[in-house]
Amino acid sequence: MTKITHLGSLLCHIICHLEIKLFIQKRNFSQDFVAERIGITRFFYNKIENGSREMTINTLVKITGILDISMASLFAKAENTDTITENILALLKGKGKMDLELVEDIMKTLLESLEKLRESAIINV
Repeated sequence: MTKITHLGSLLCHIICHLEIKLFIQKRNFSQDFVAERIGITRFFYNKIENGSREMTINTLVKITGILDISMASLFAKAENTDTITENILALLKGKGKMDLELVEDIMKTLLESLEKLRESAIINV
């Protein structure tokens, strides 16, 4: 997998996990509640919600069932970001390995900061 393809996958992965987290927060569900309903530990669910652990399709189906949302609604935002993702990938084309690694590190830092800001309710993006 090329670095550029990896960055595109990373963006989609992050968007999916953020959307799940936002849907759960909107419904005021606790991690314990969701984990119990889908049959996993809270610790494991926390890793899924934070994006540090991949989830199976089966787990994703269970989560969307608990949230009473369709898979399409979960990925709607990700689909709307395809153009932005493509633009970012186009900007990265032809860049060297060191540049790509630097951009990846910066993106991870920015996205982590964005998540912390959302959690502290400073911004609502």
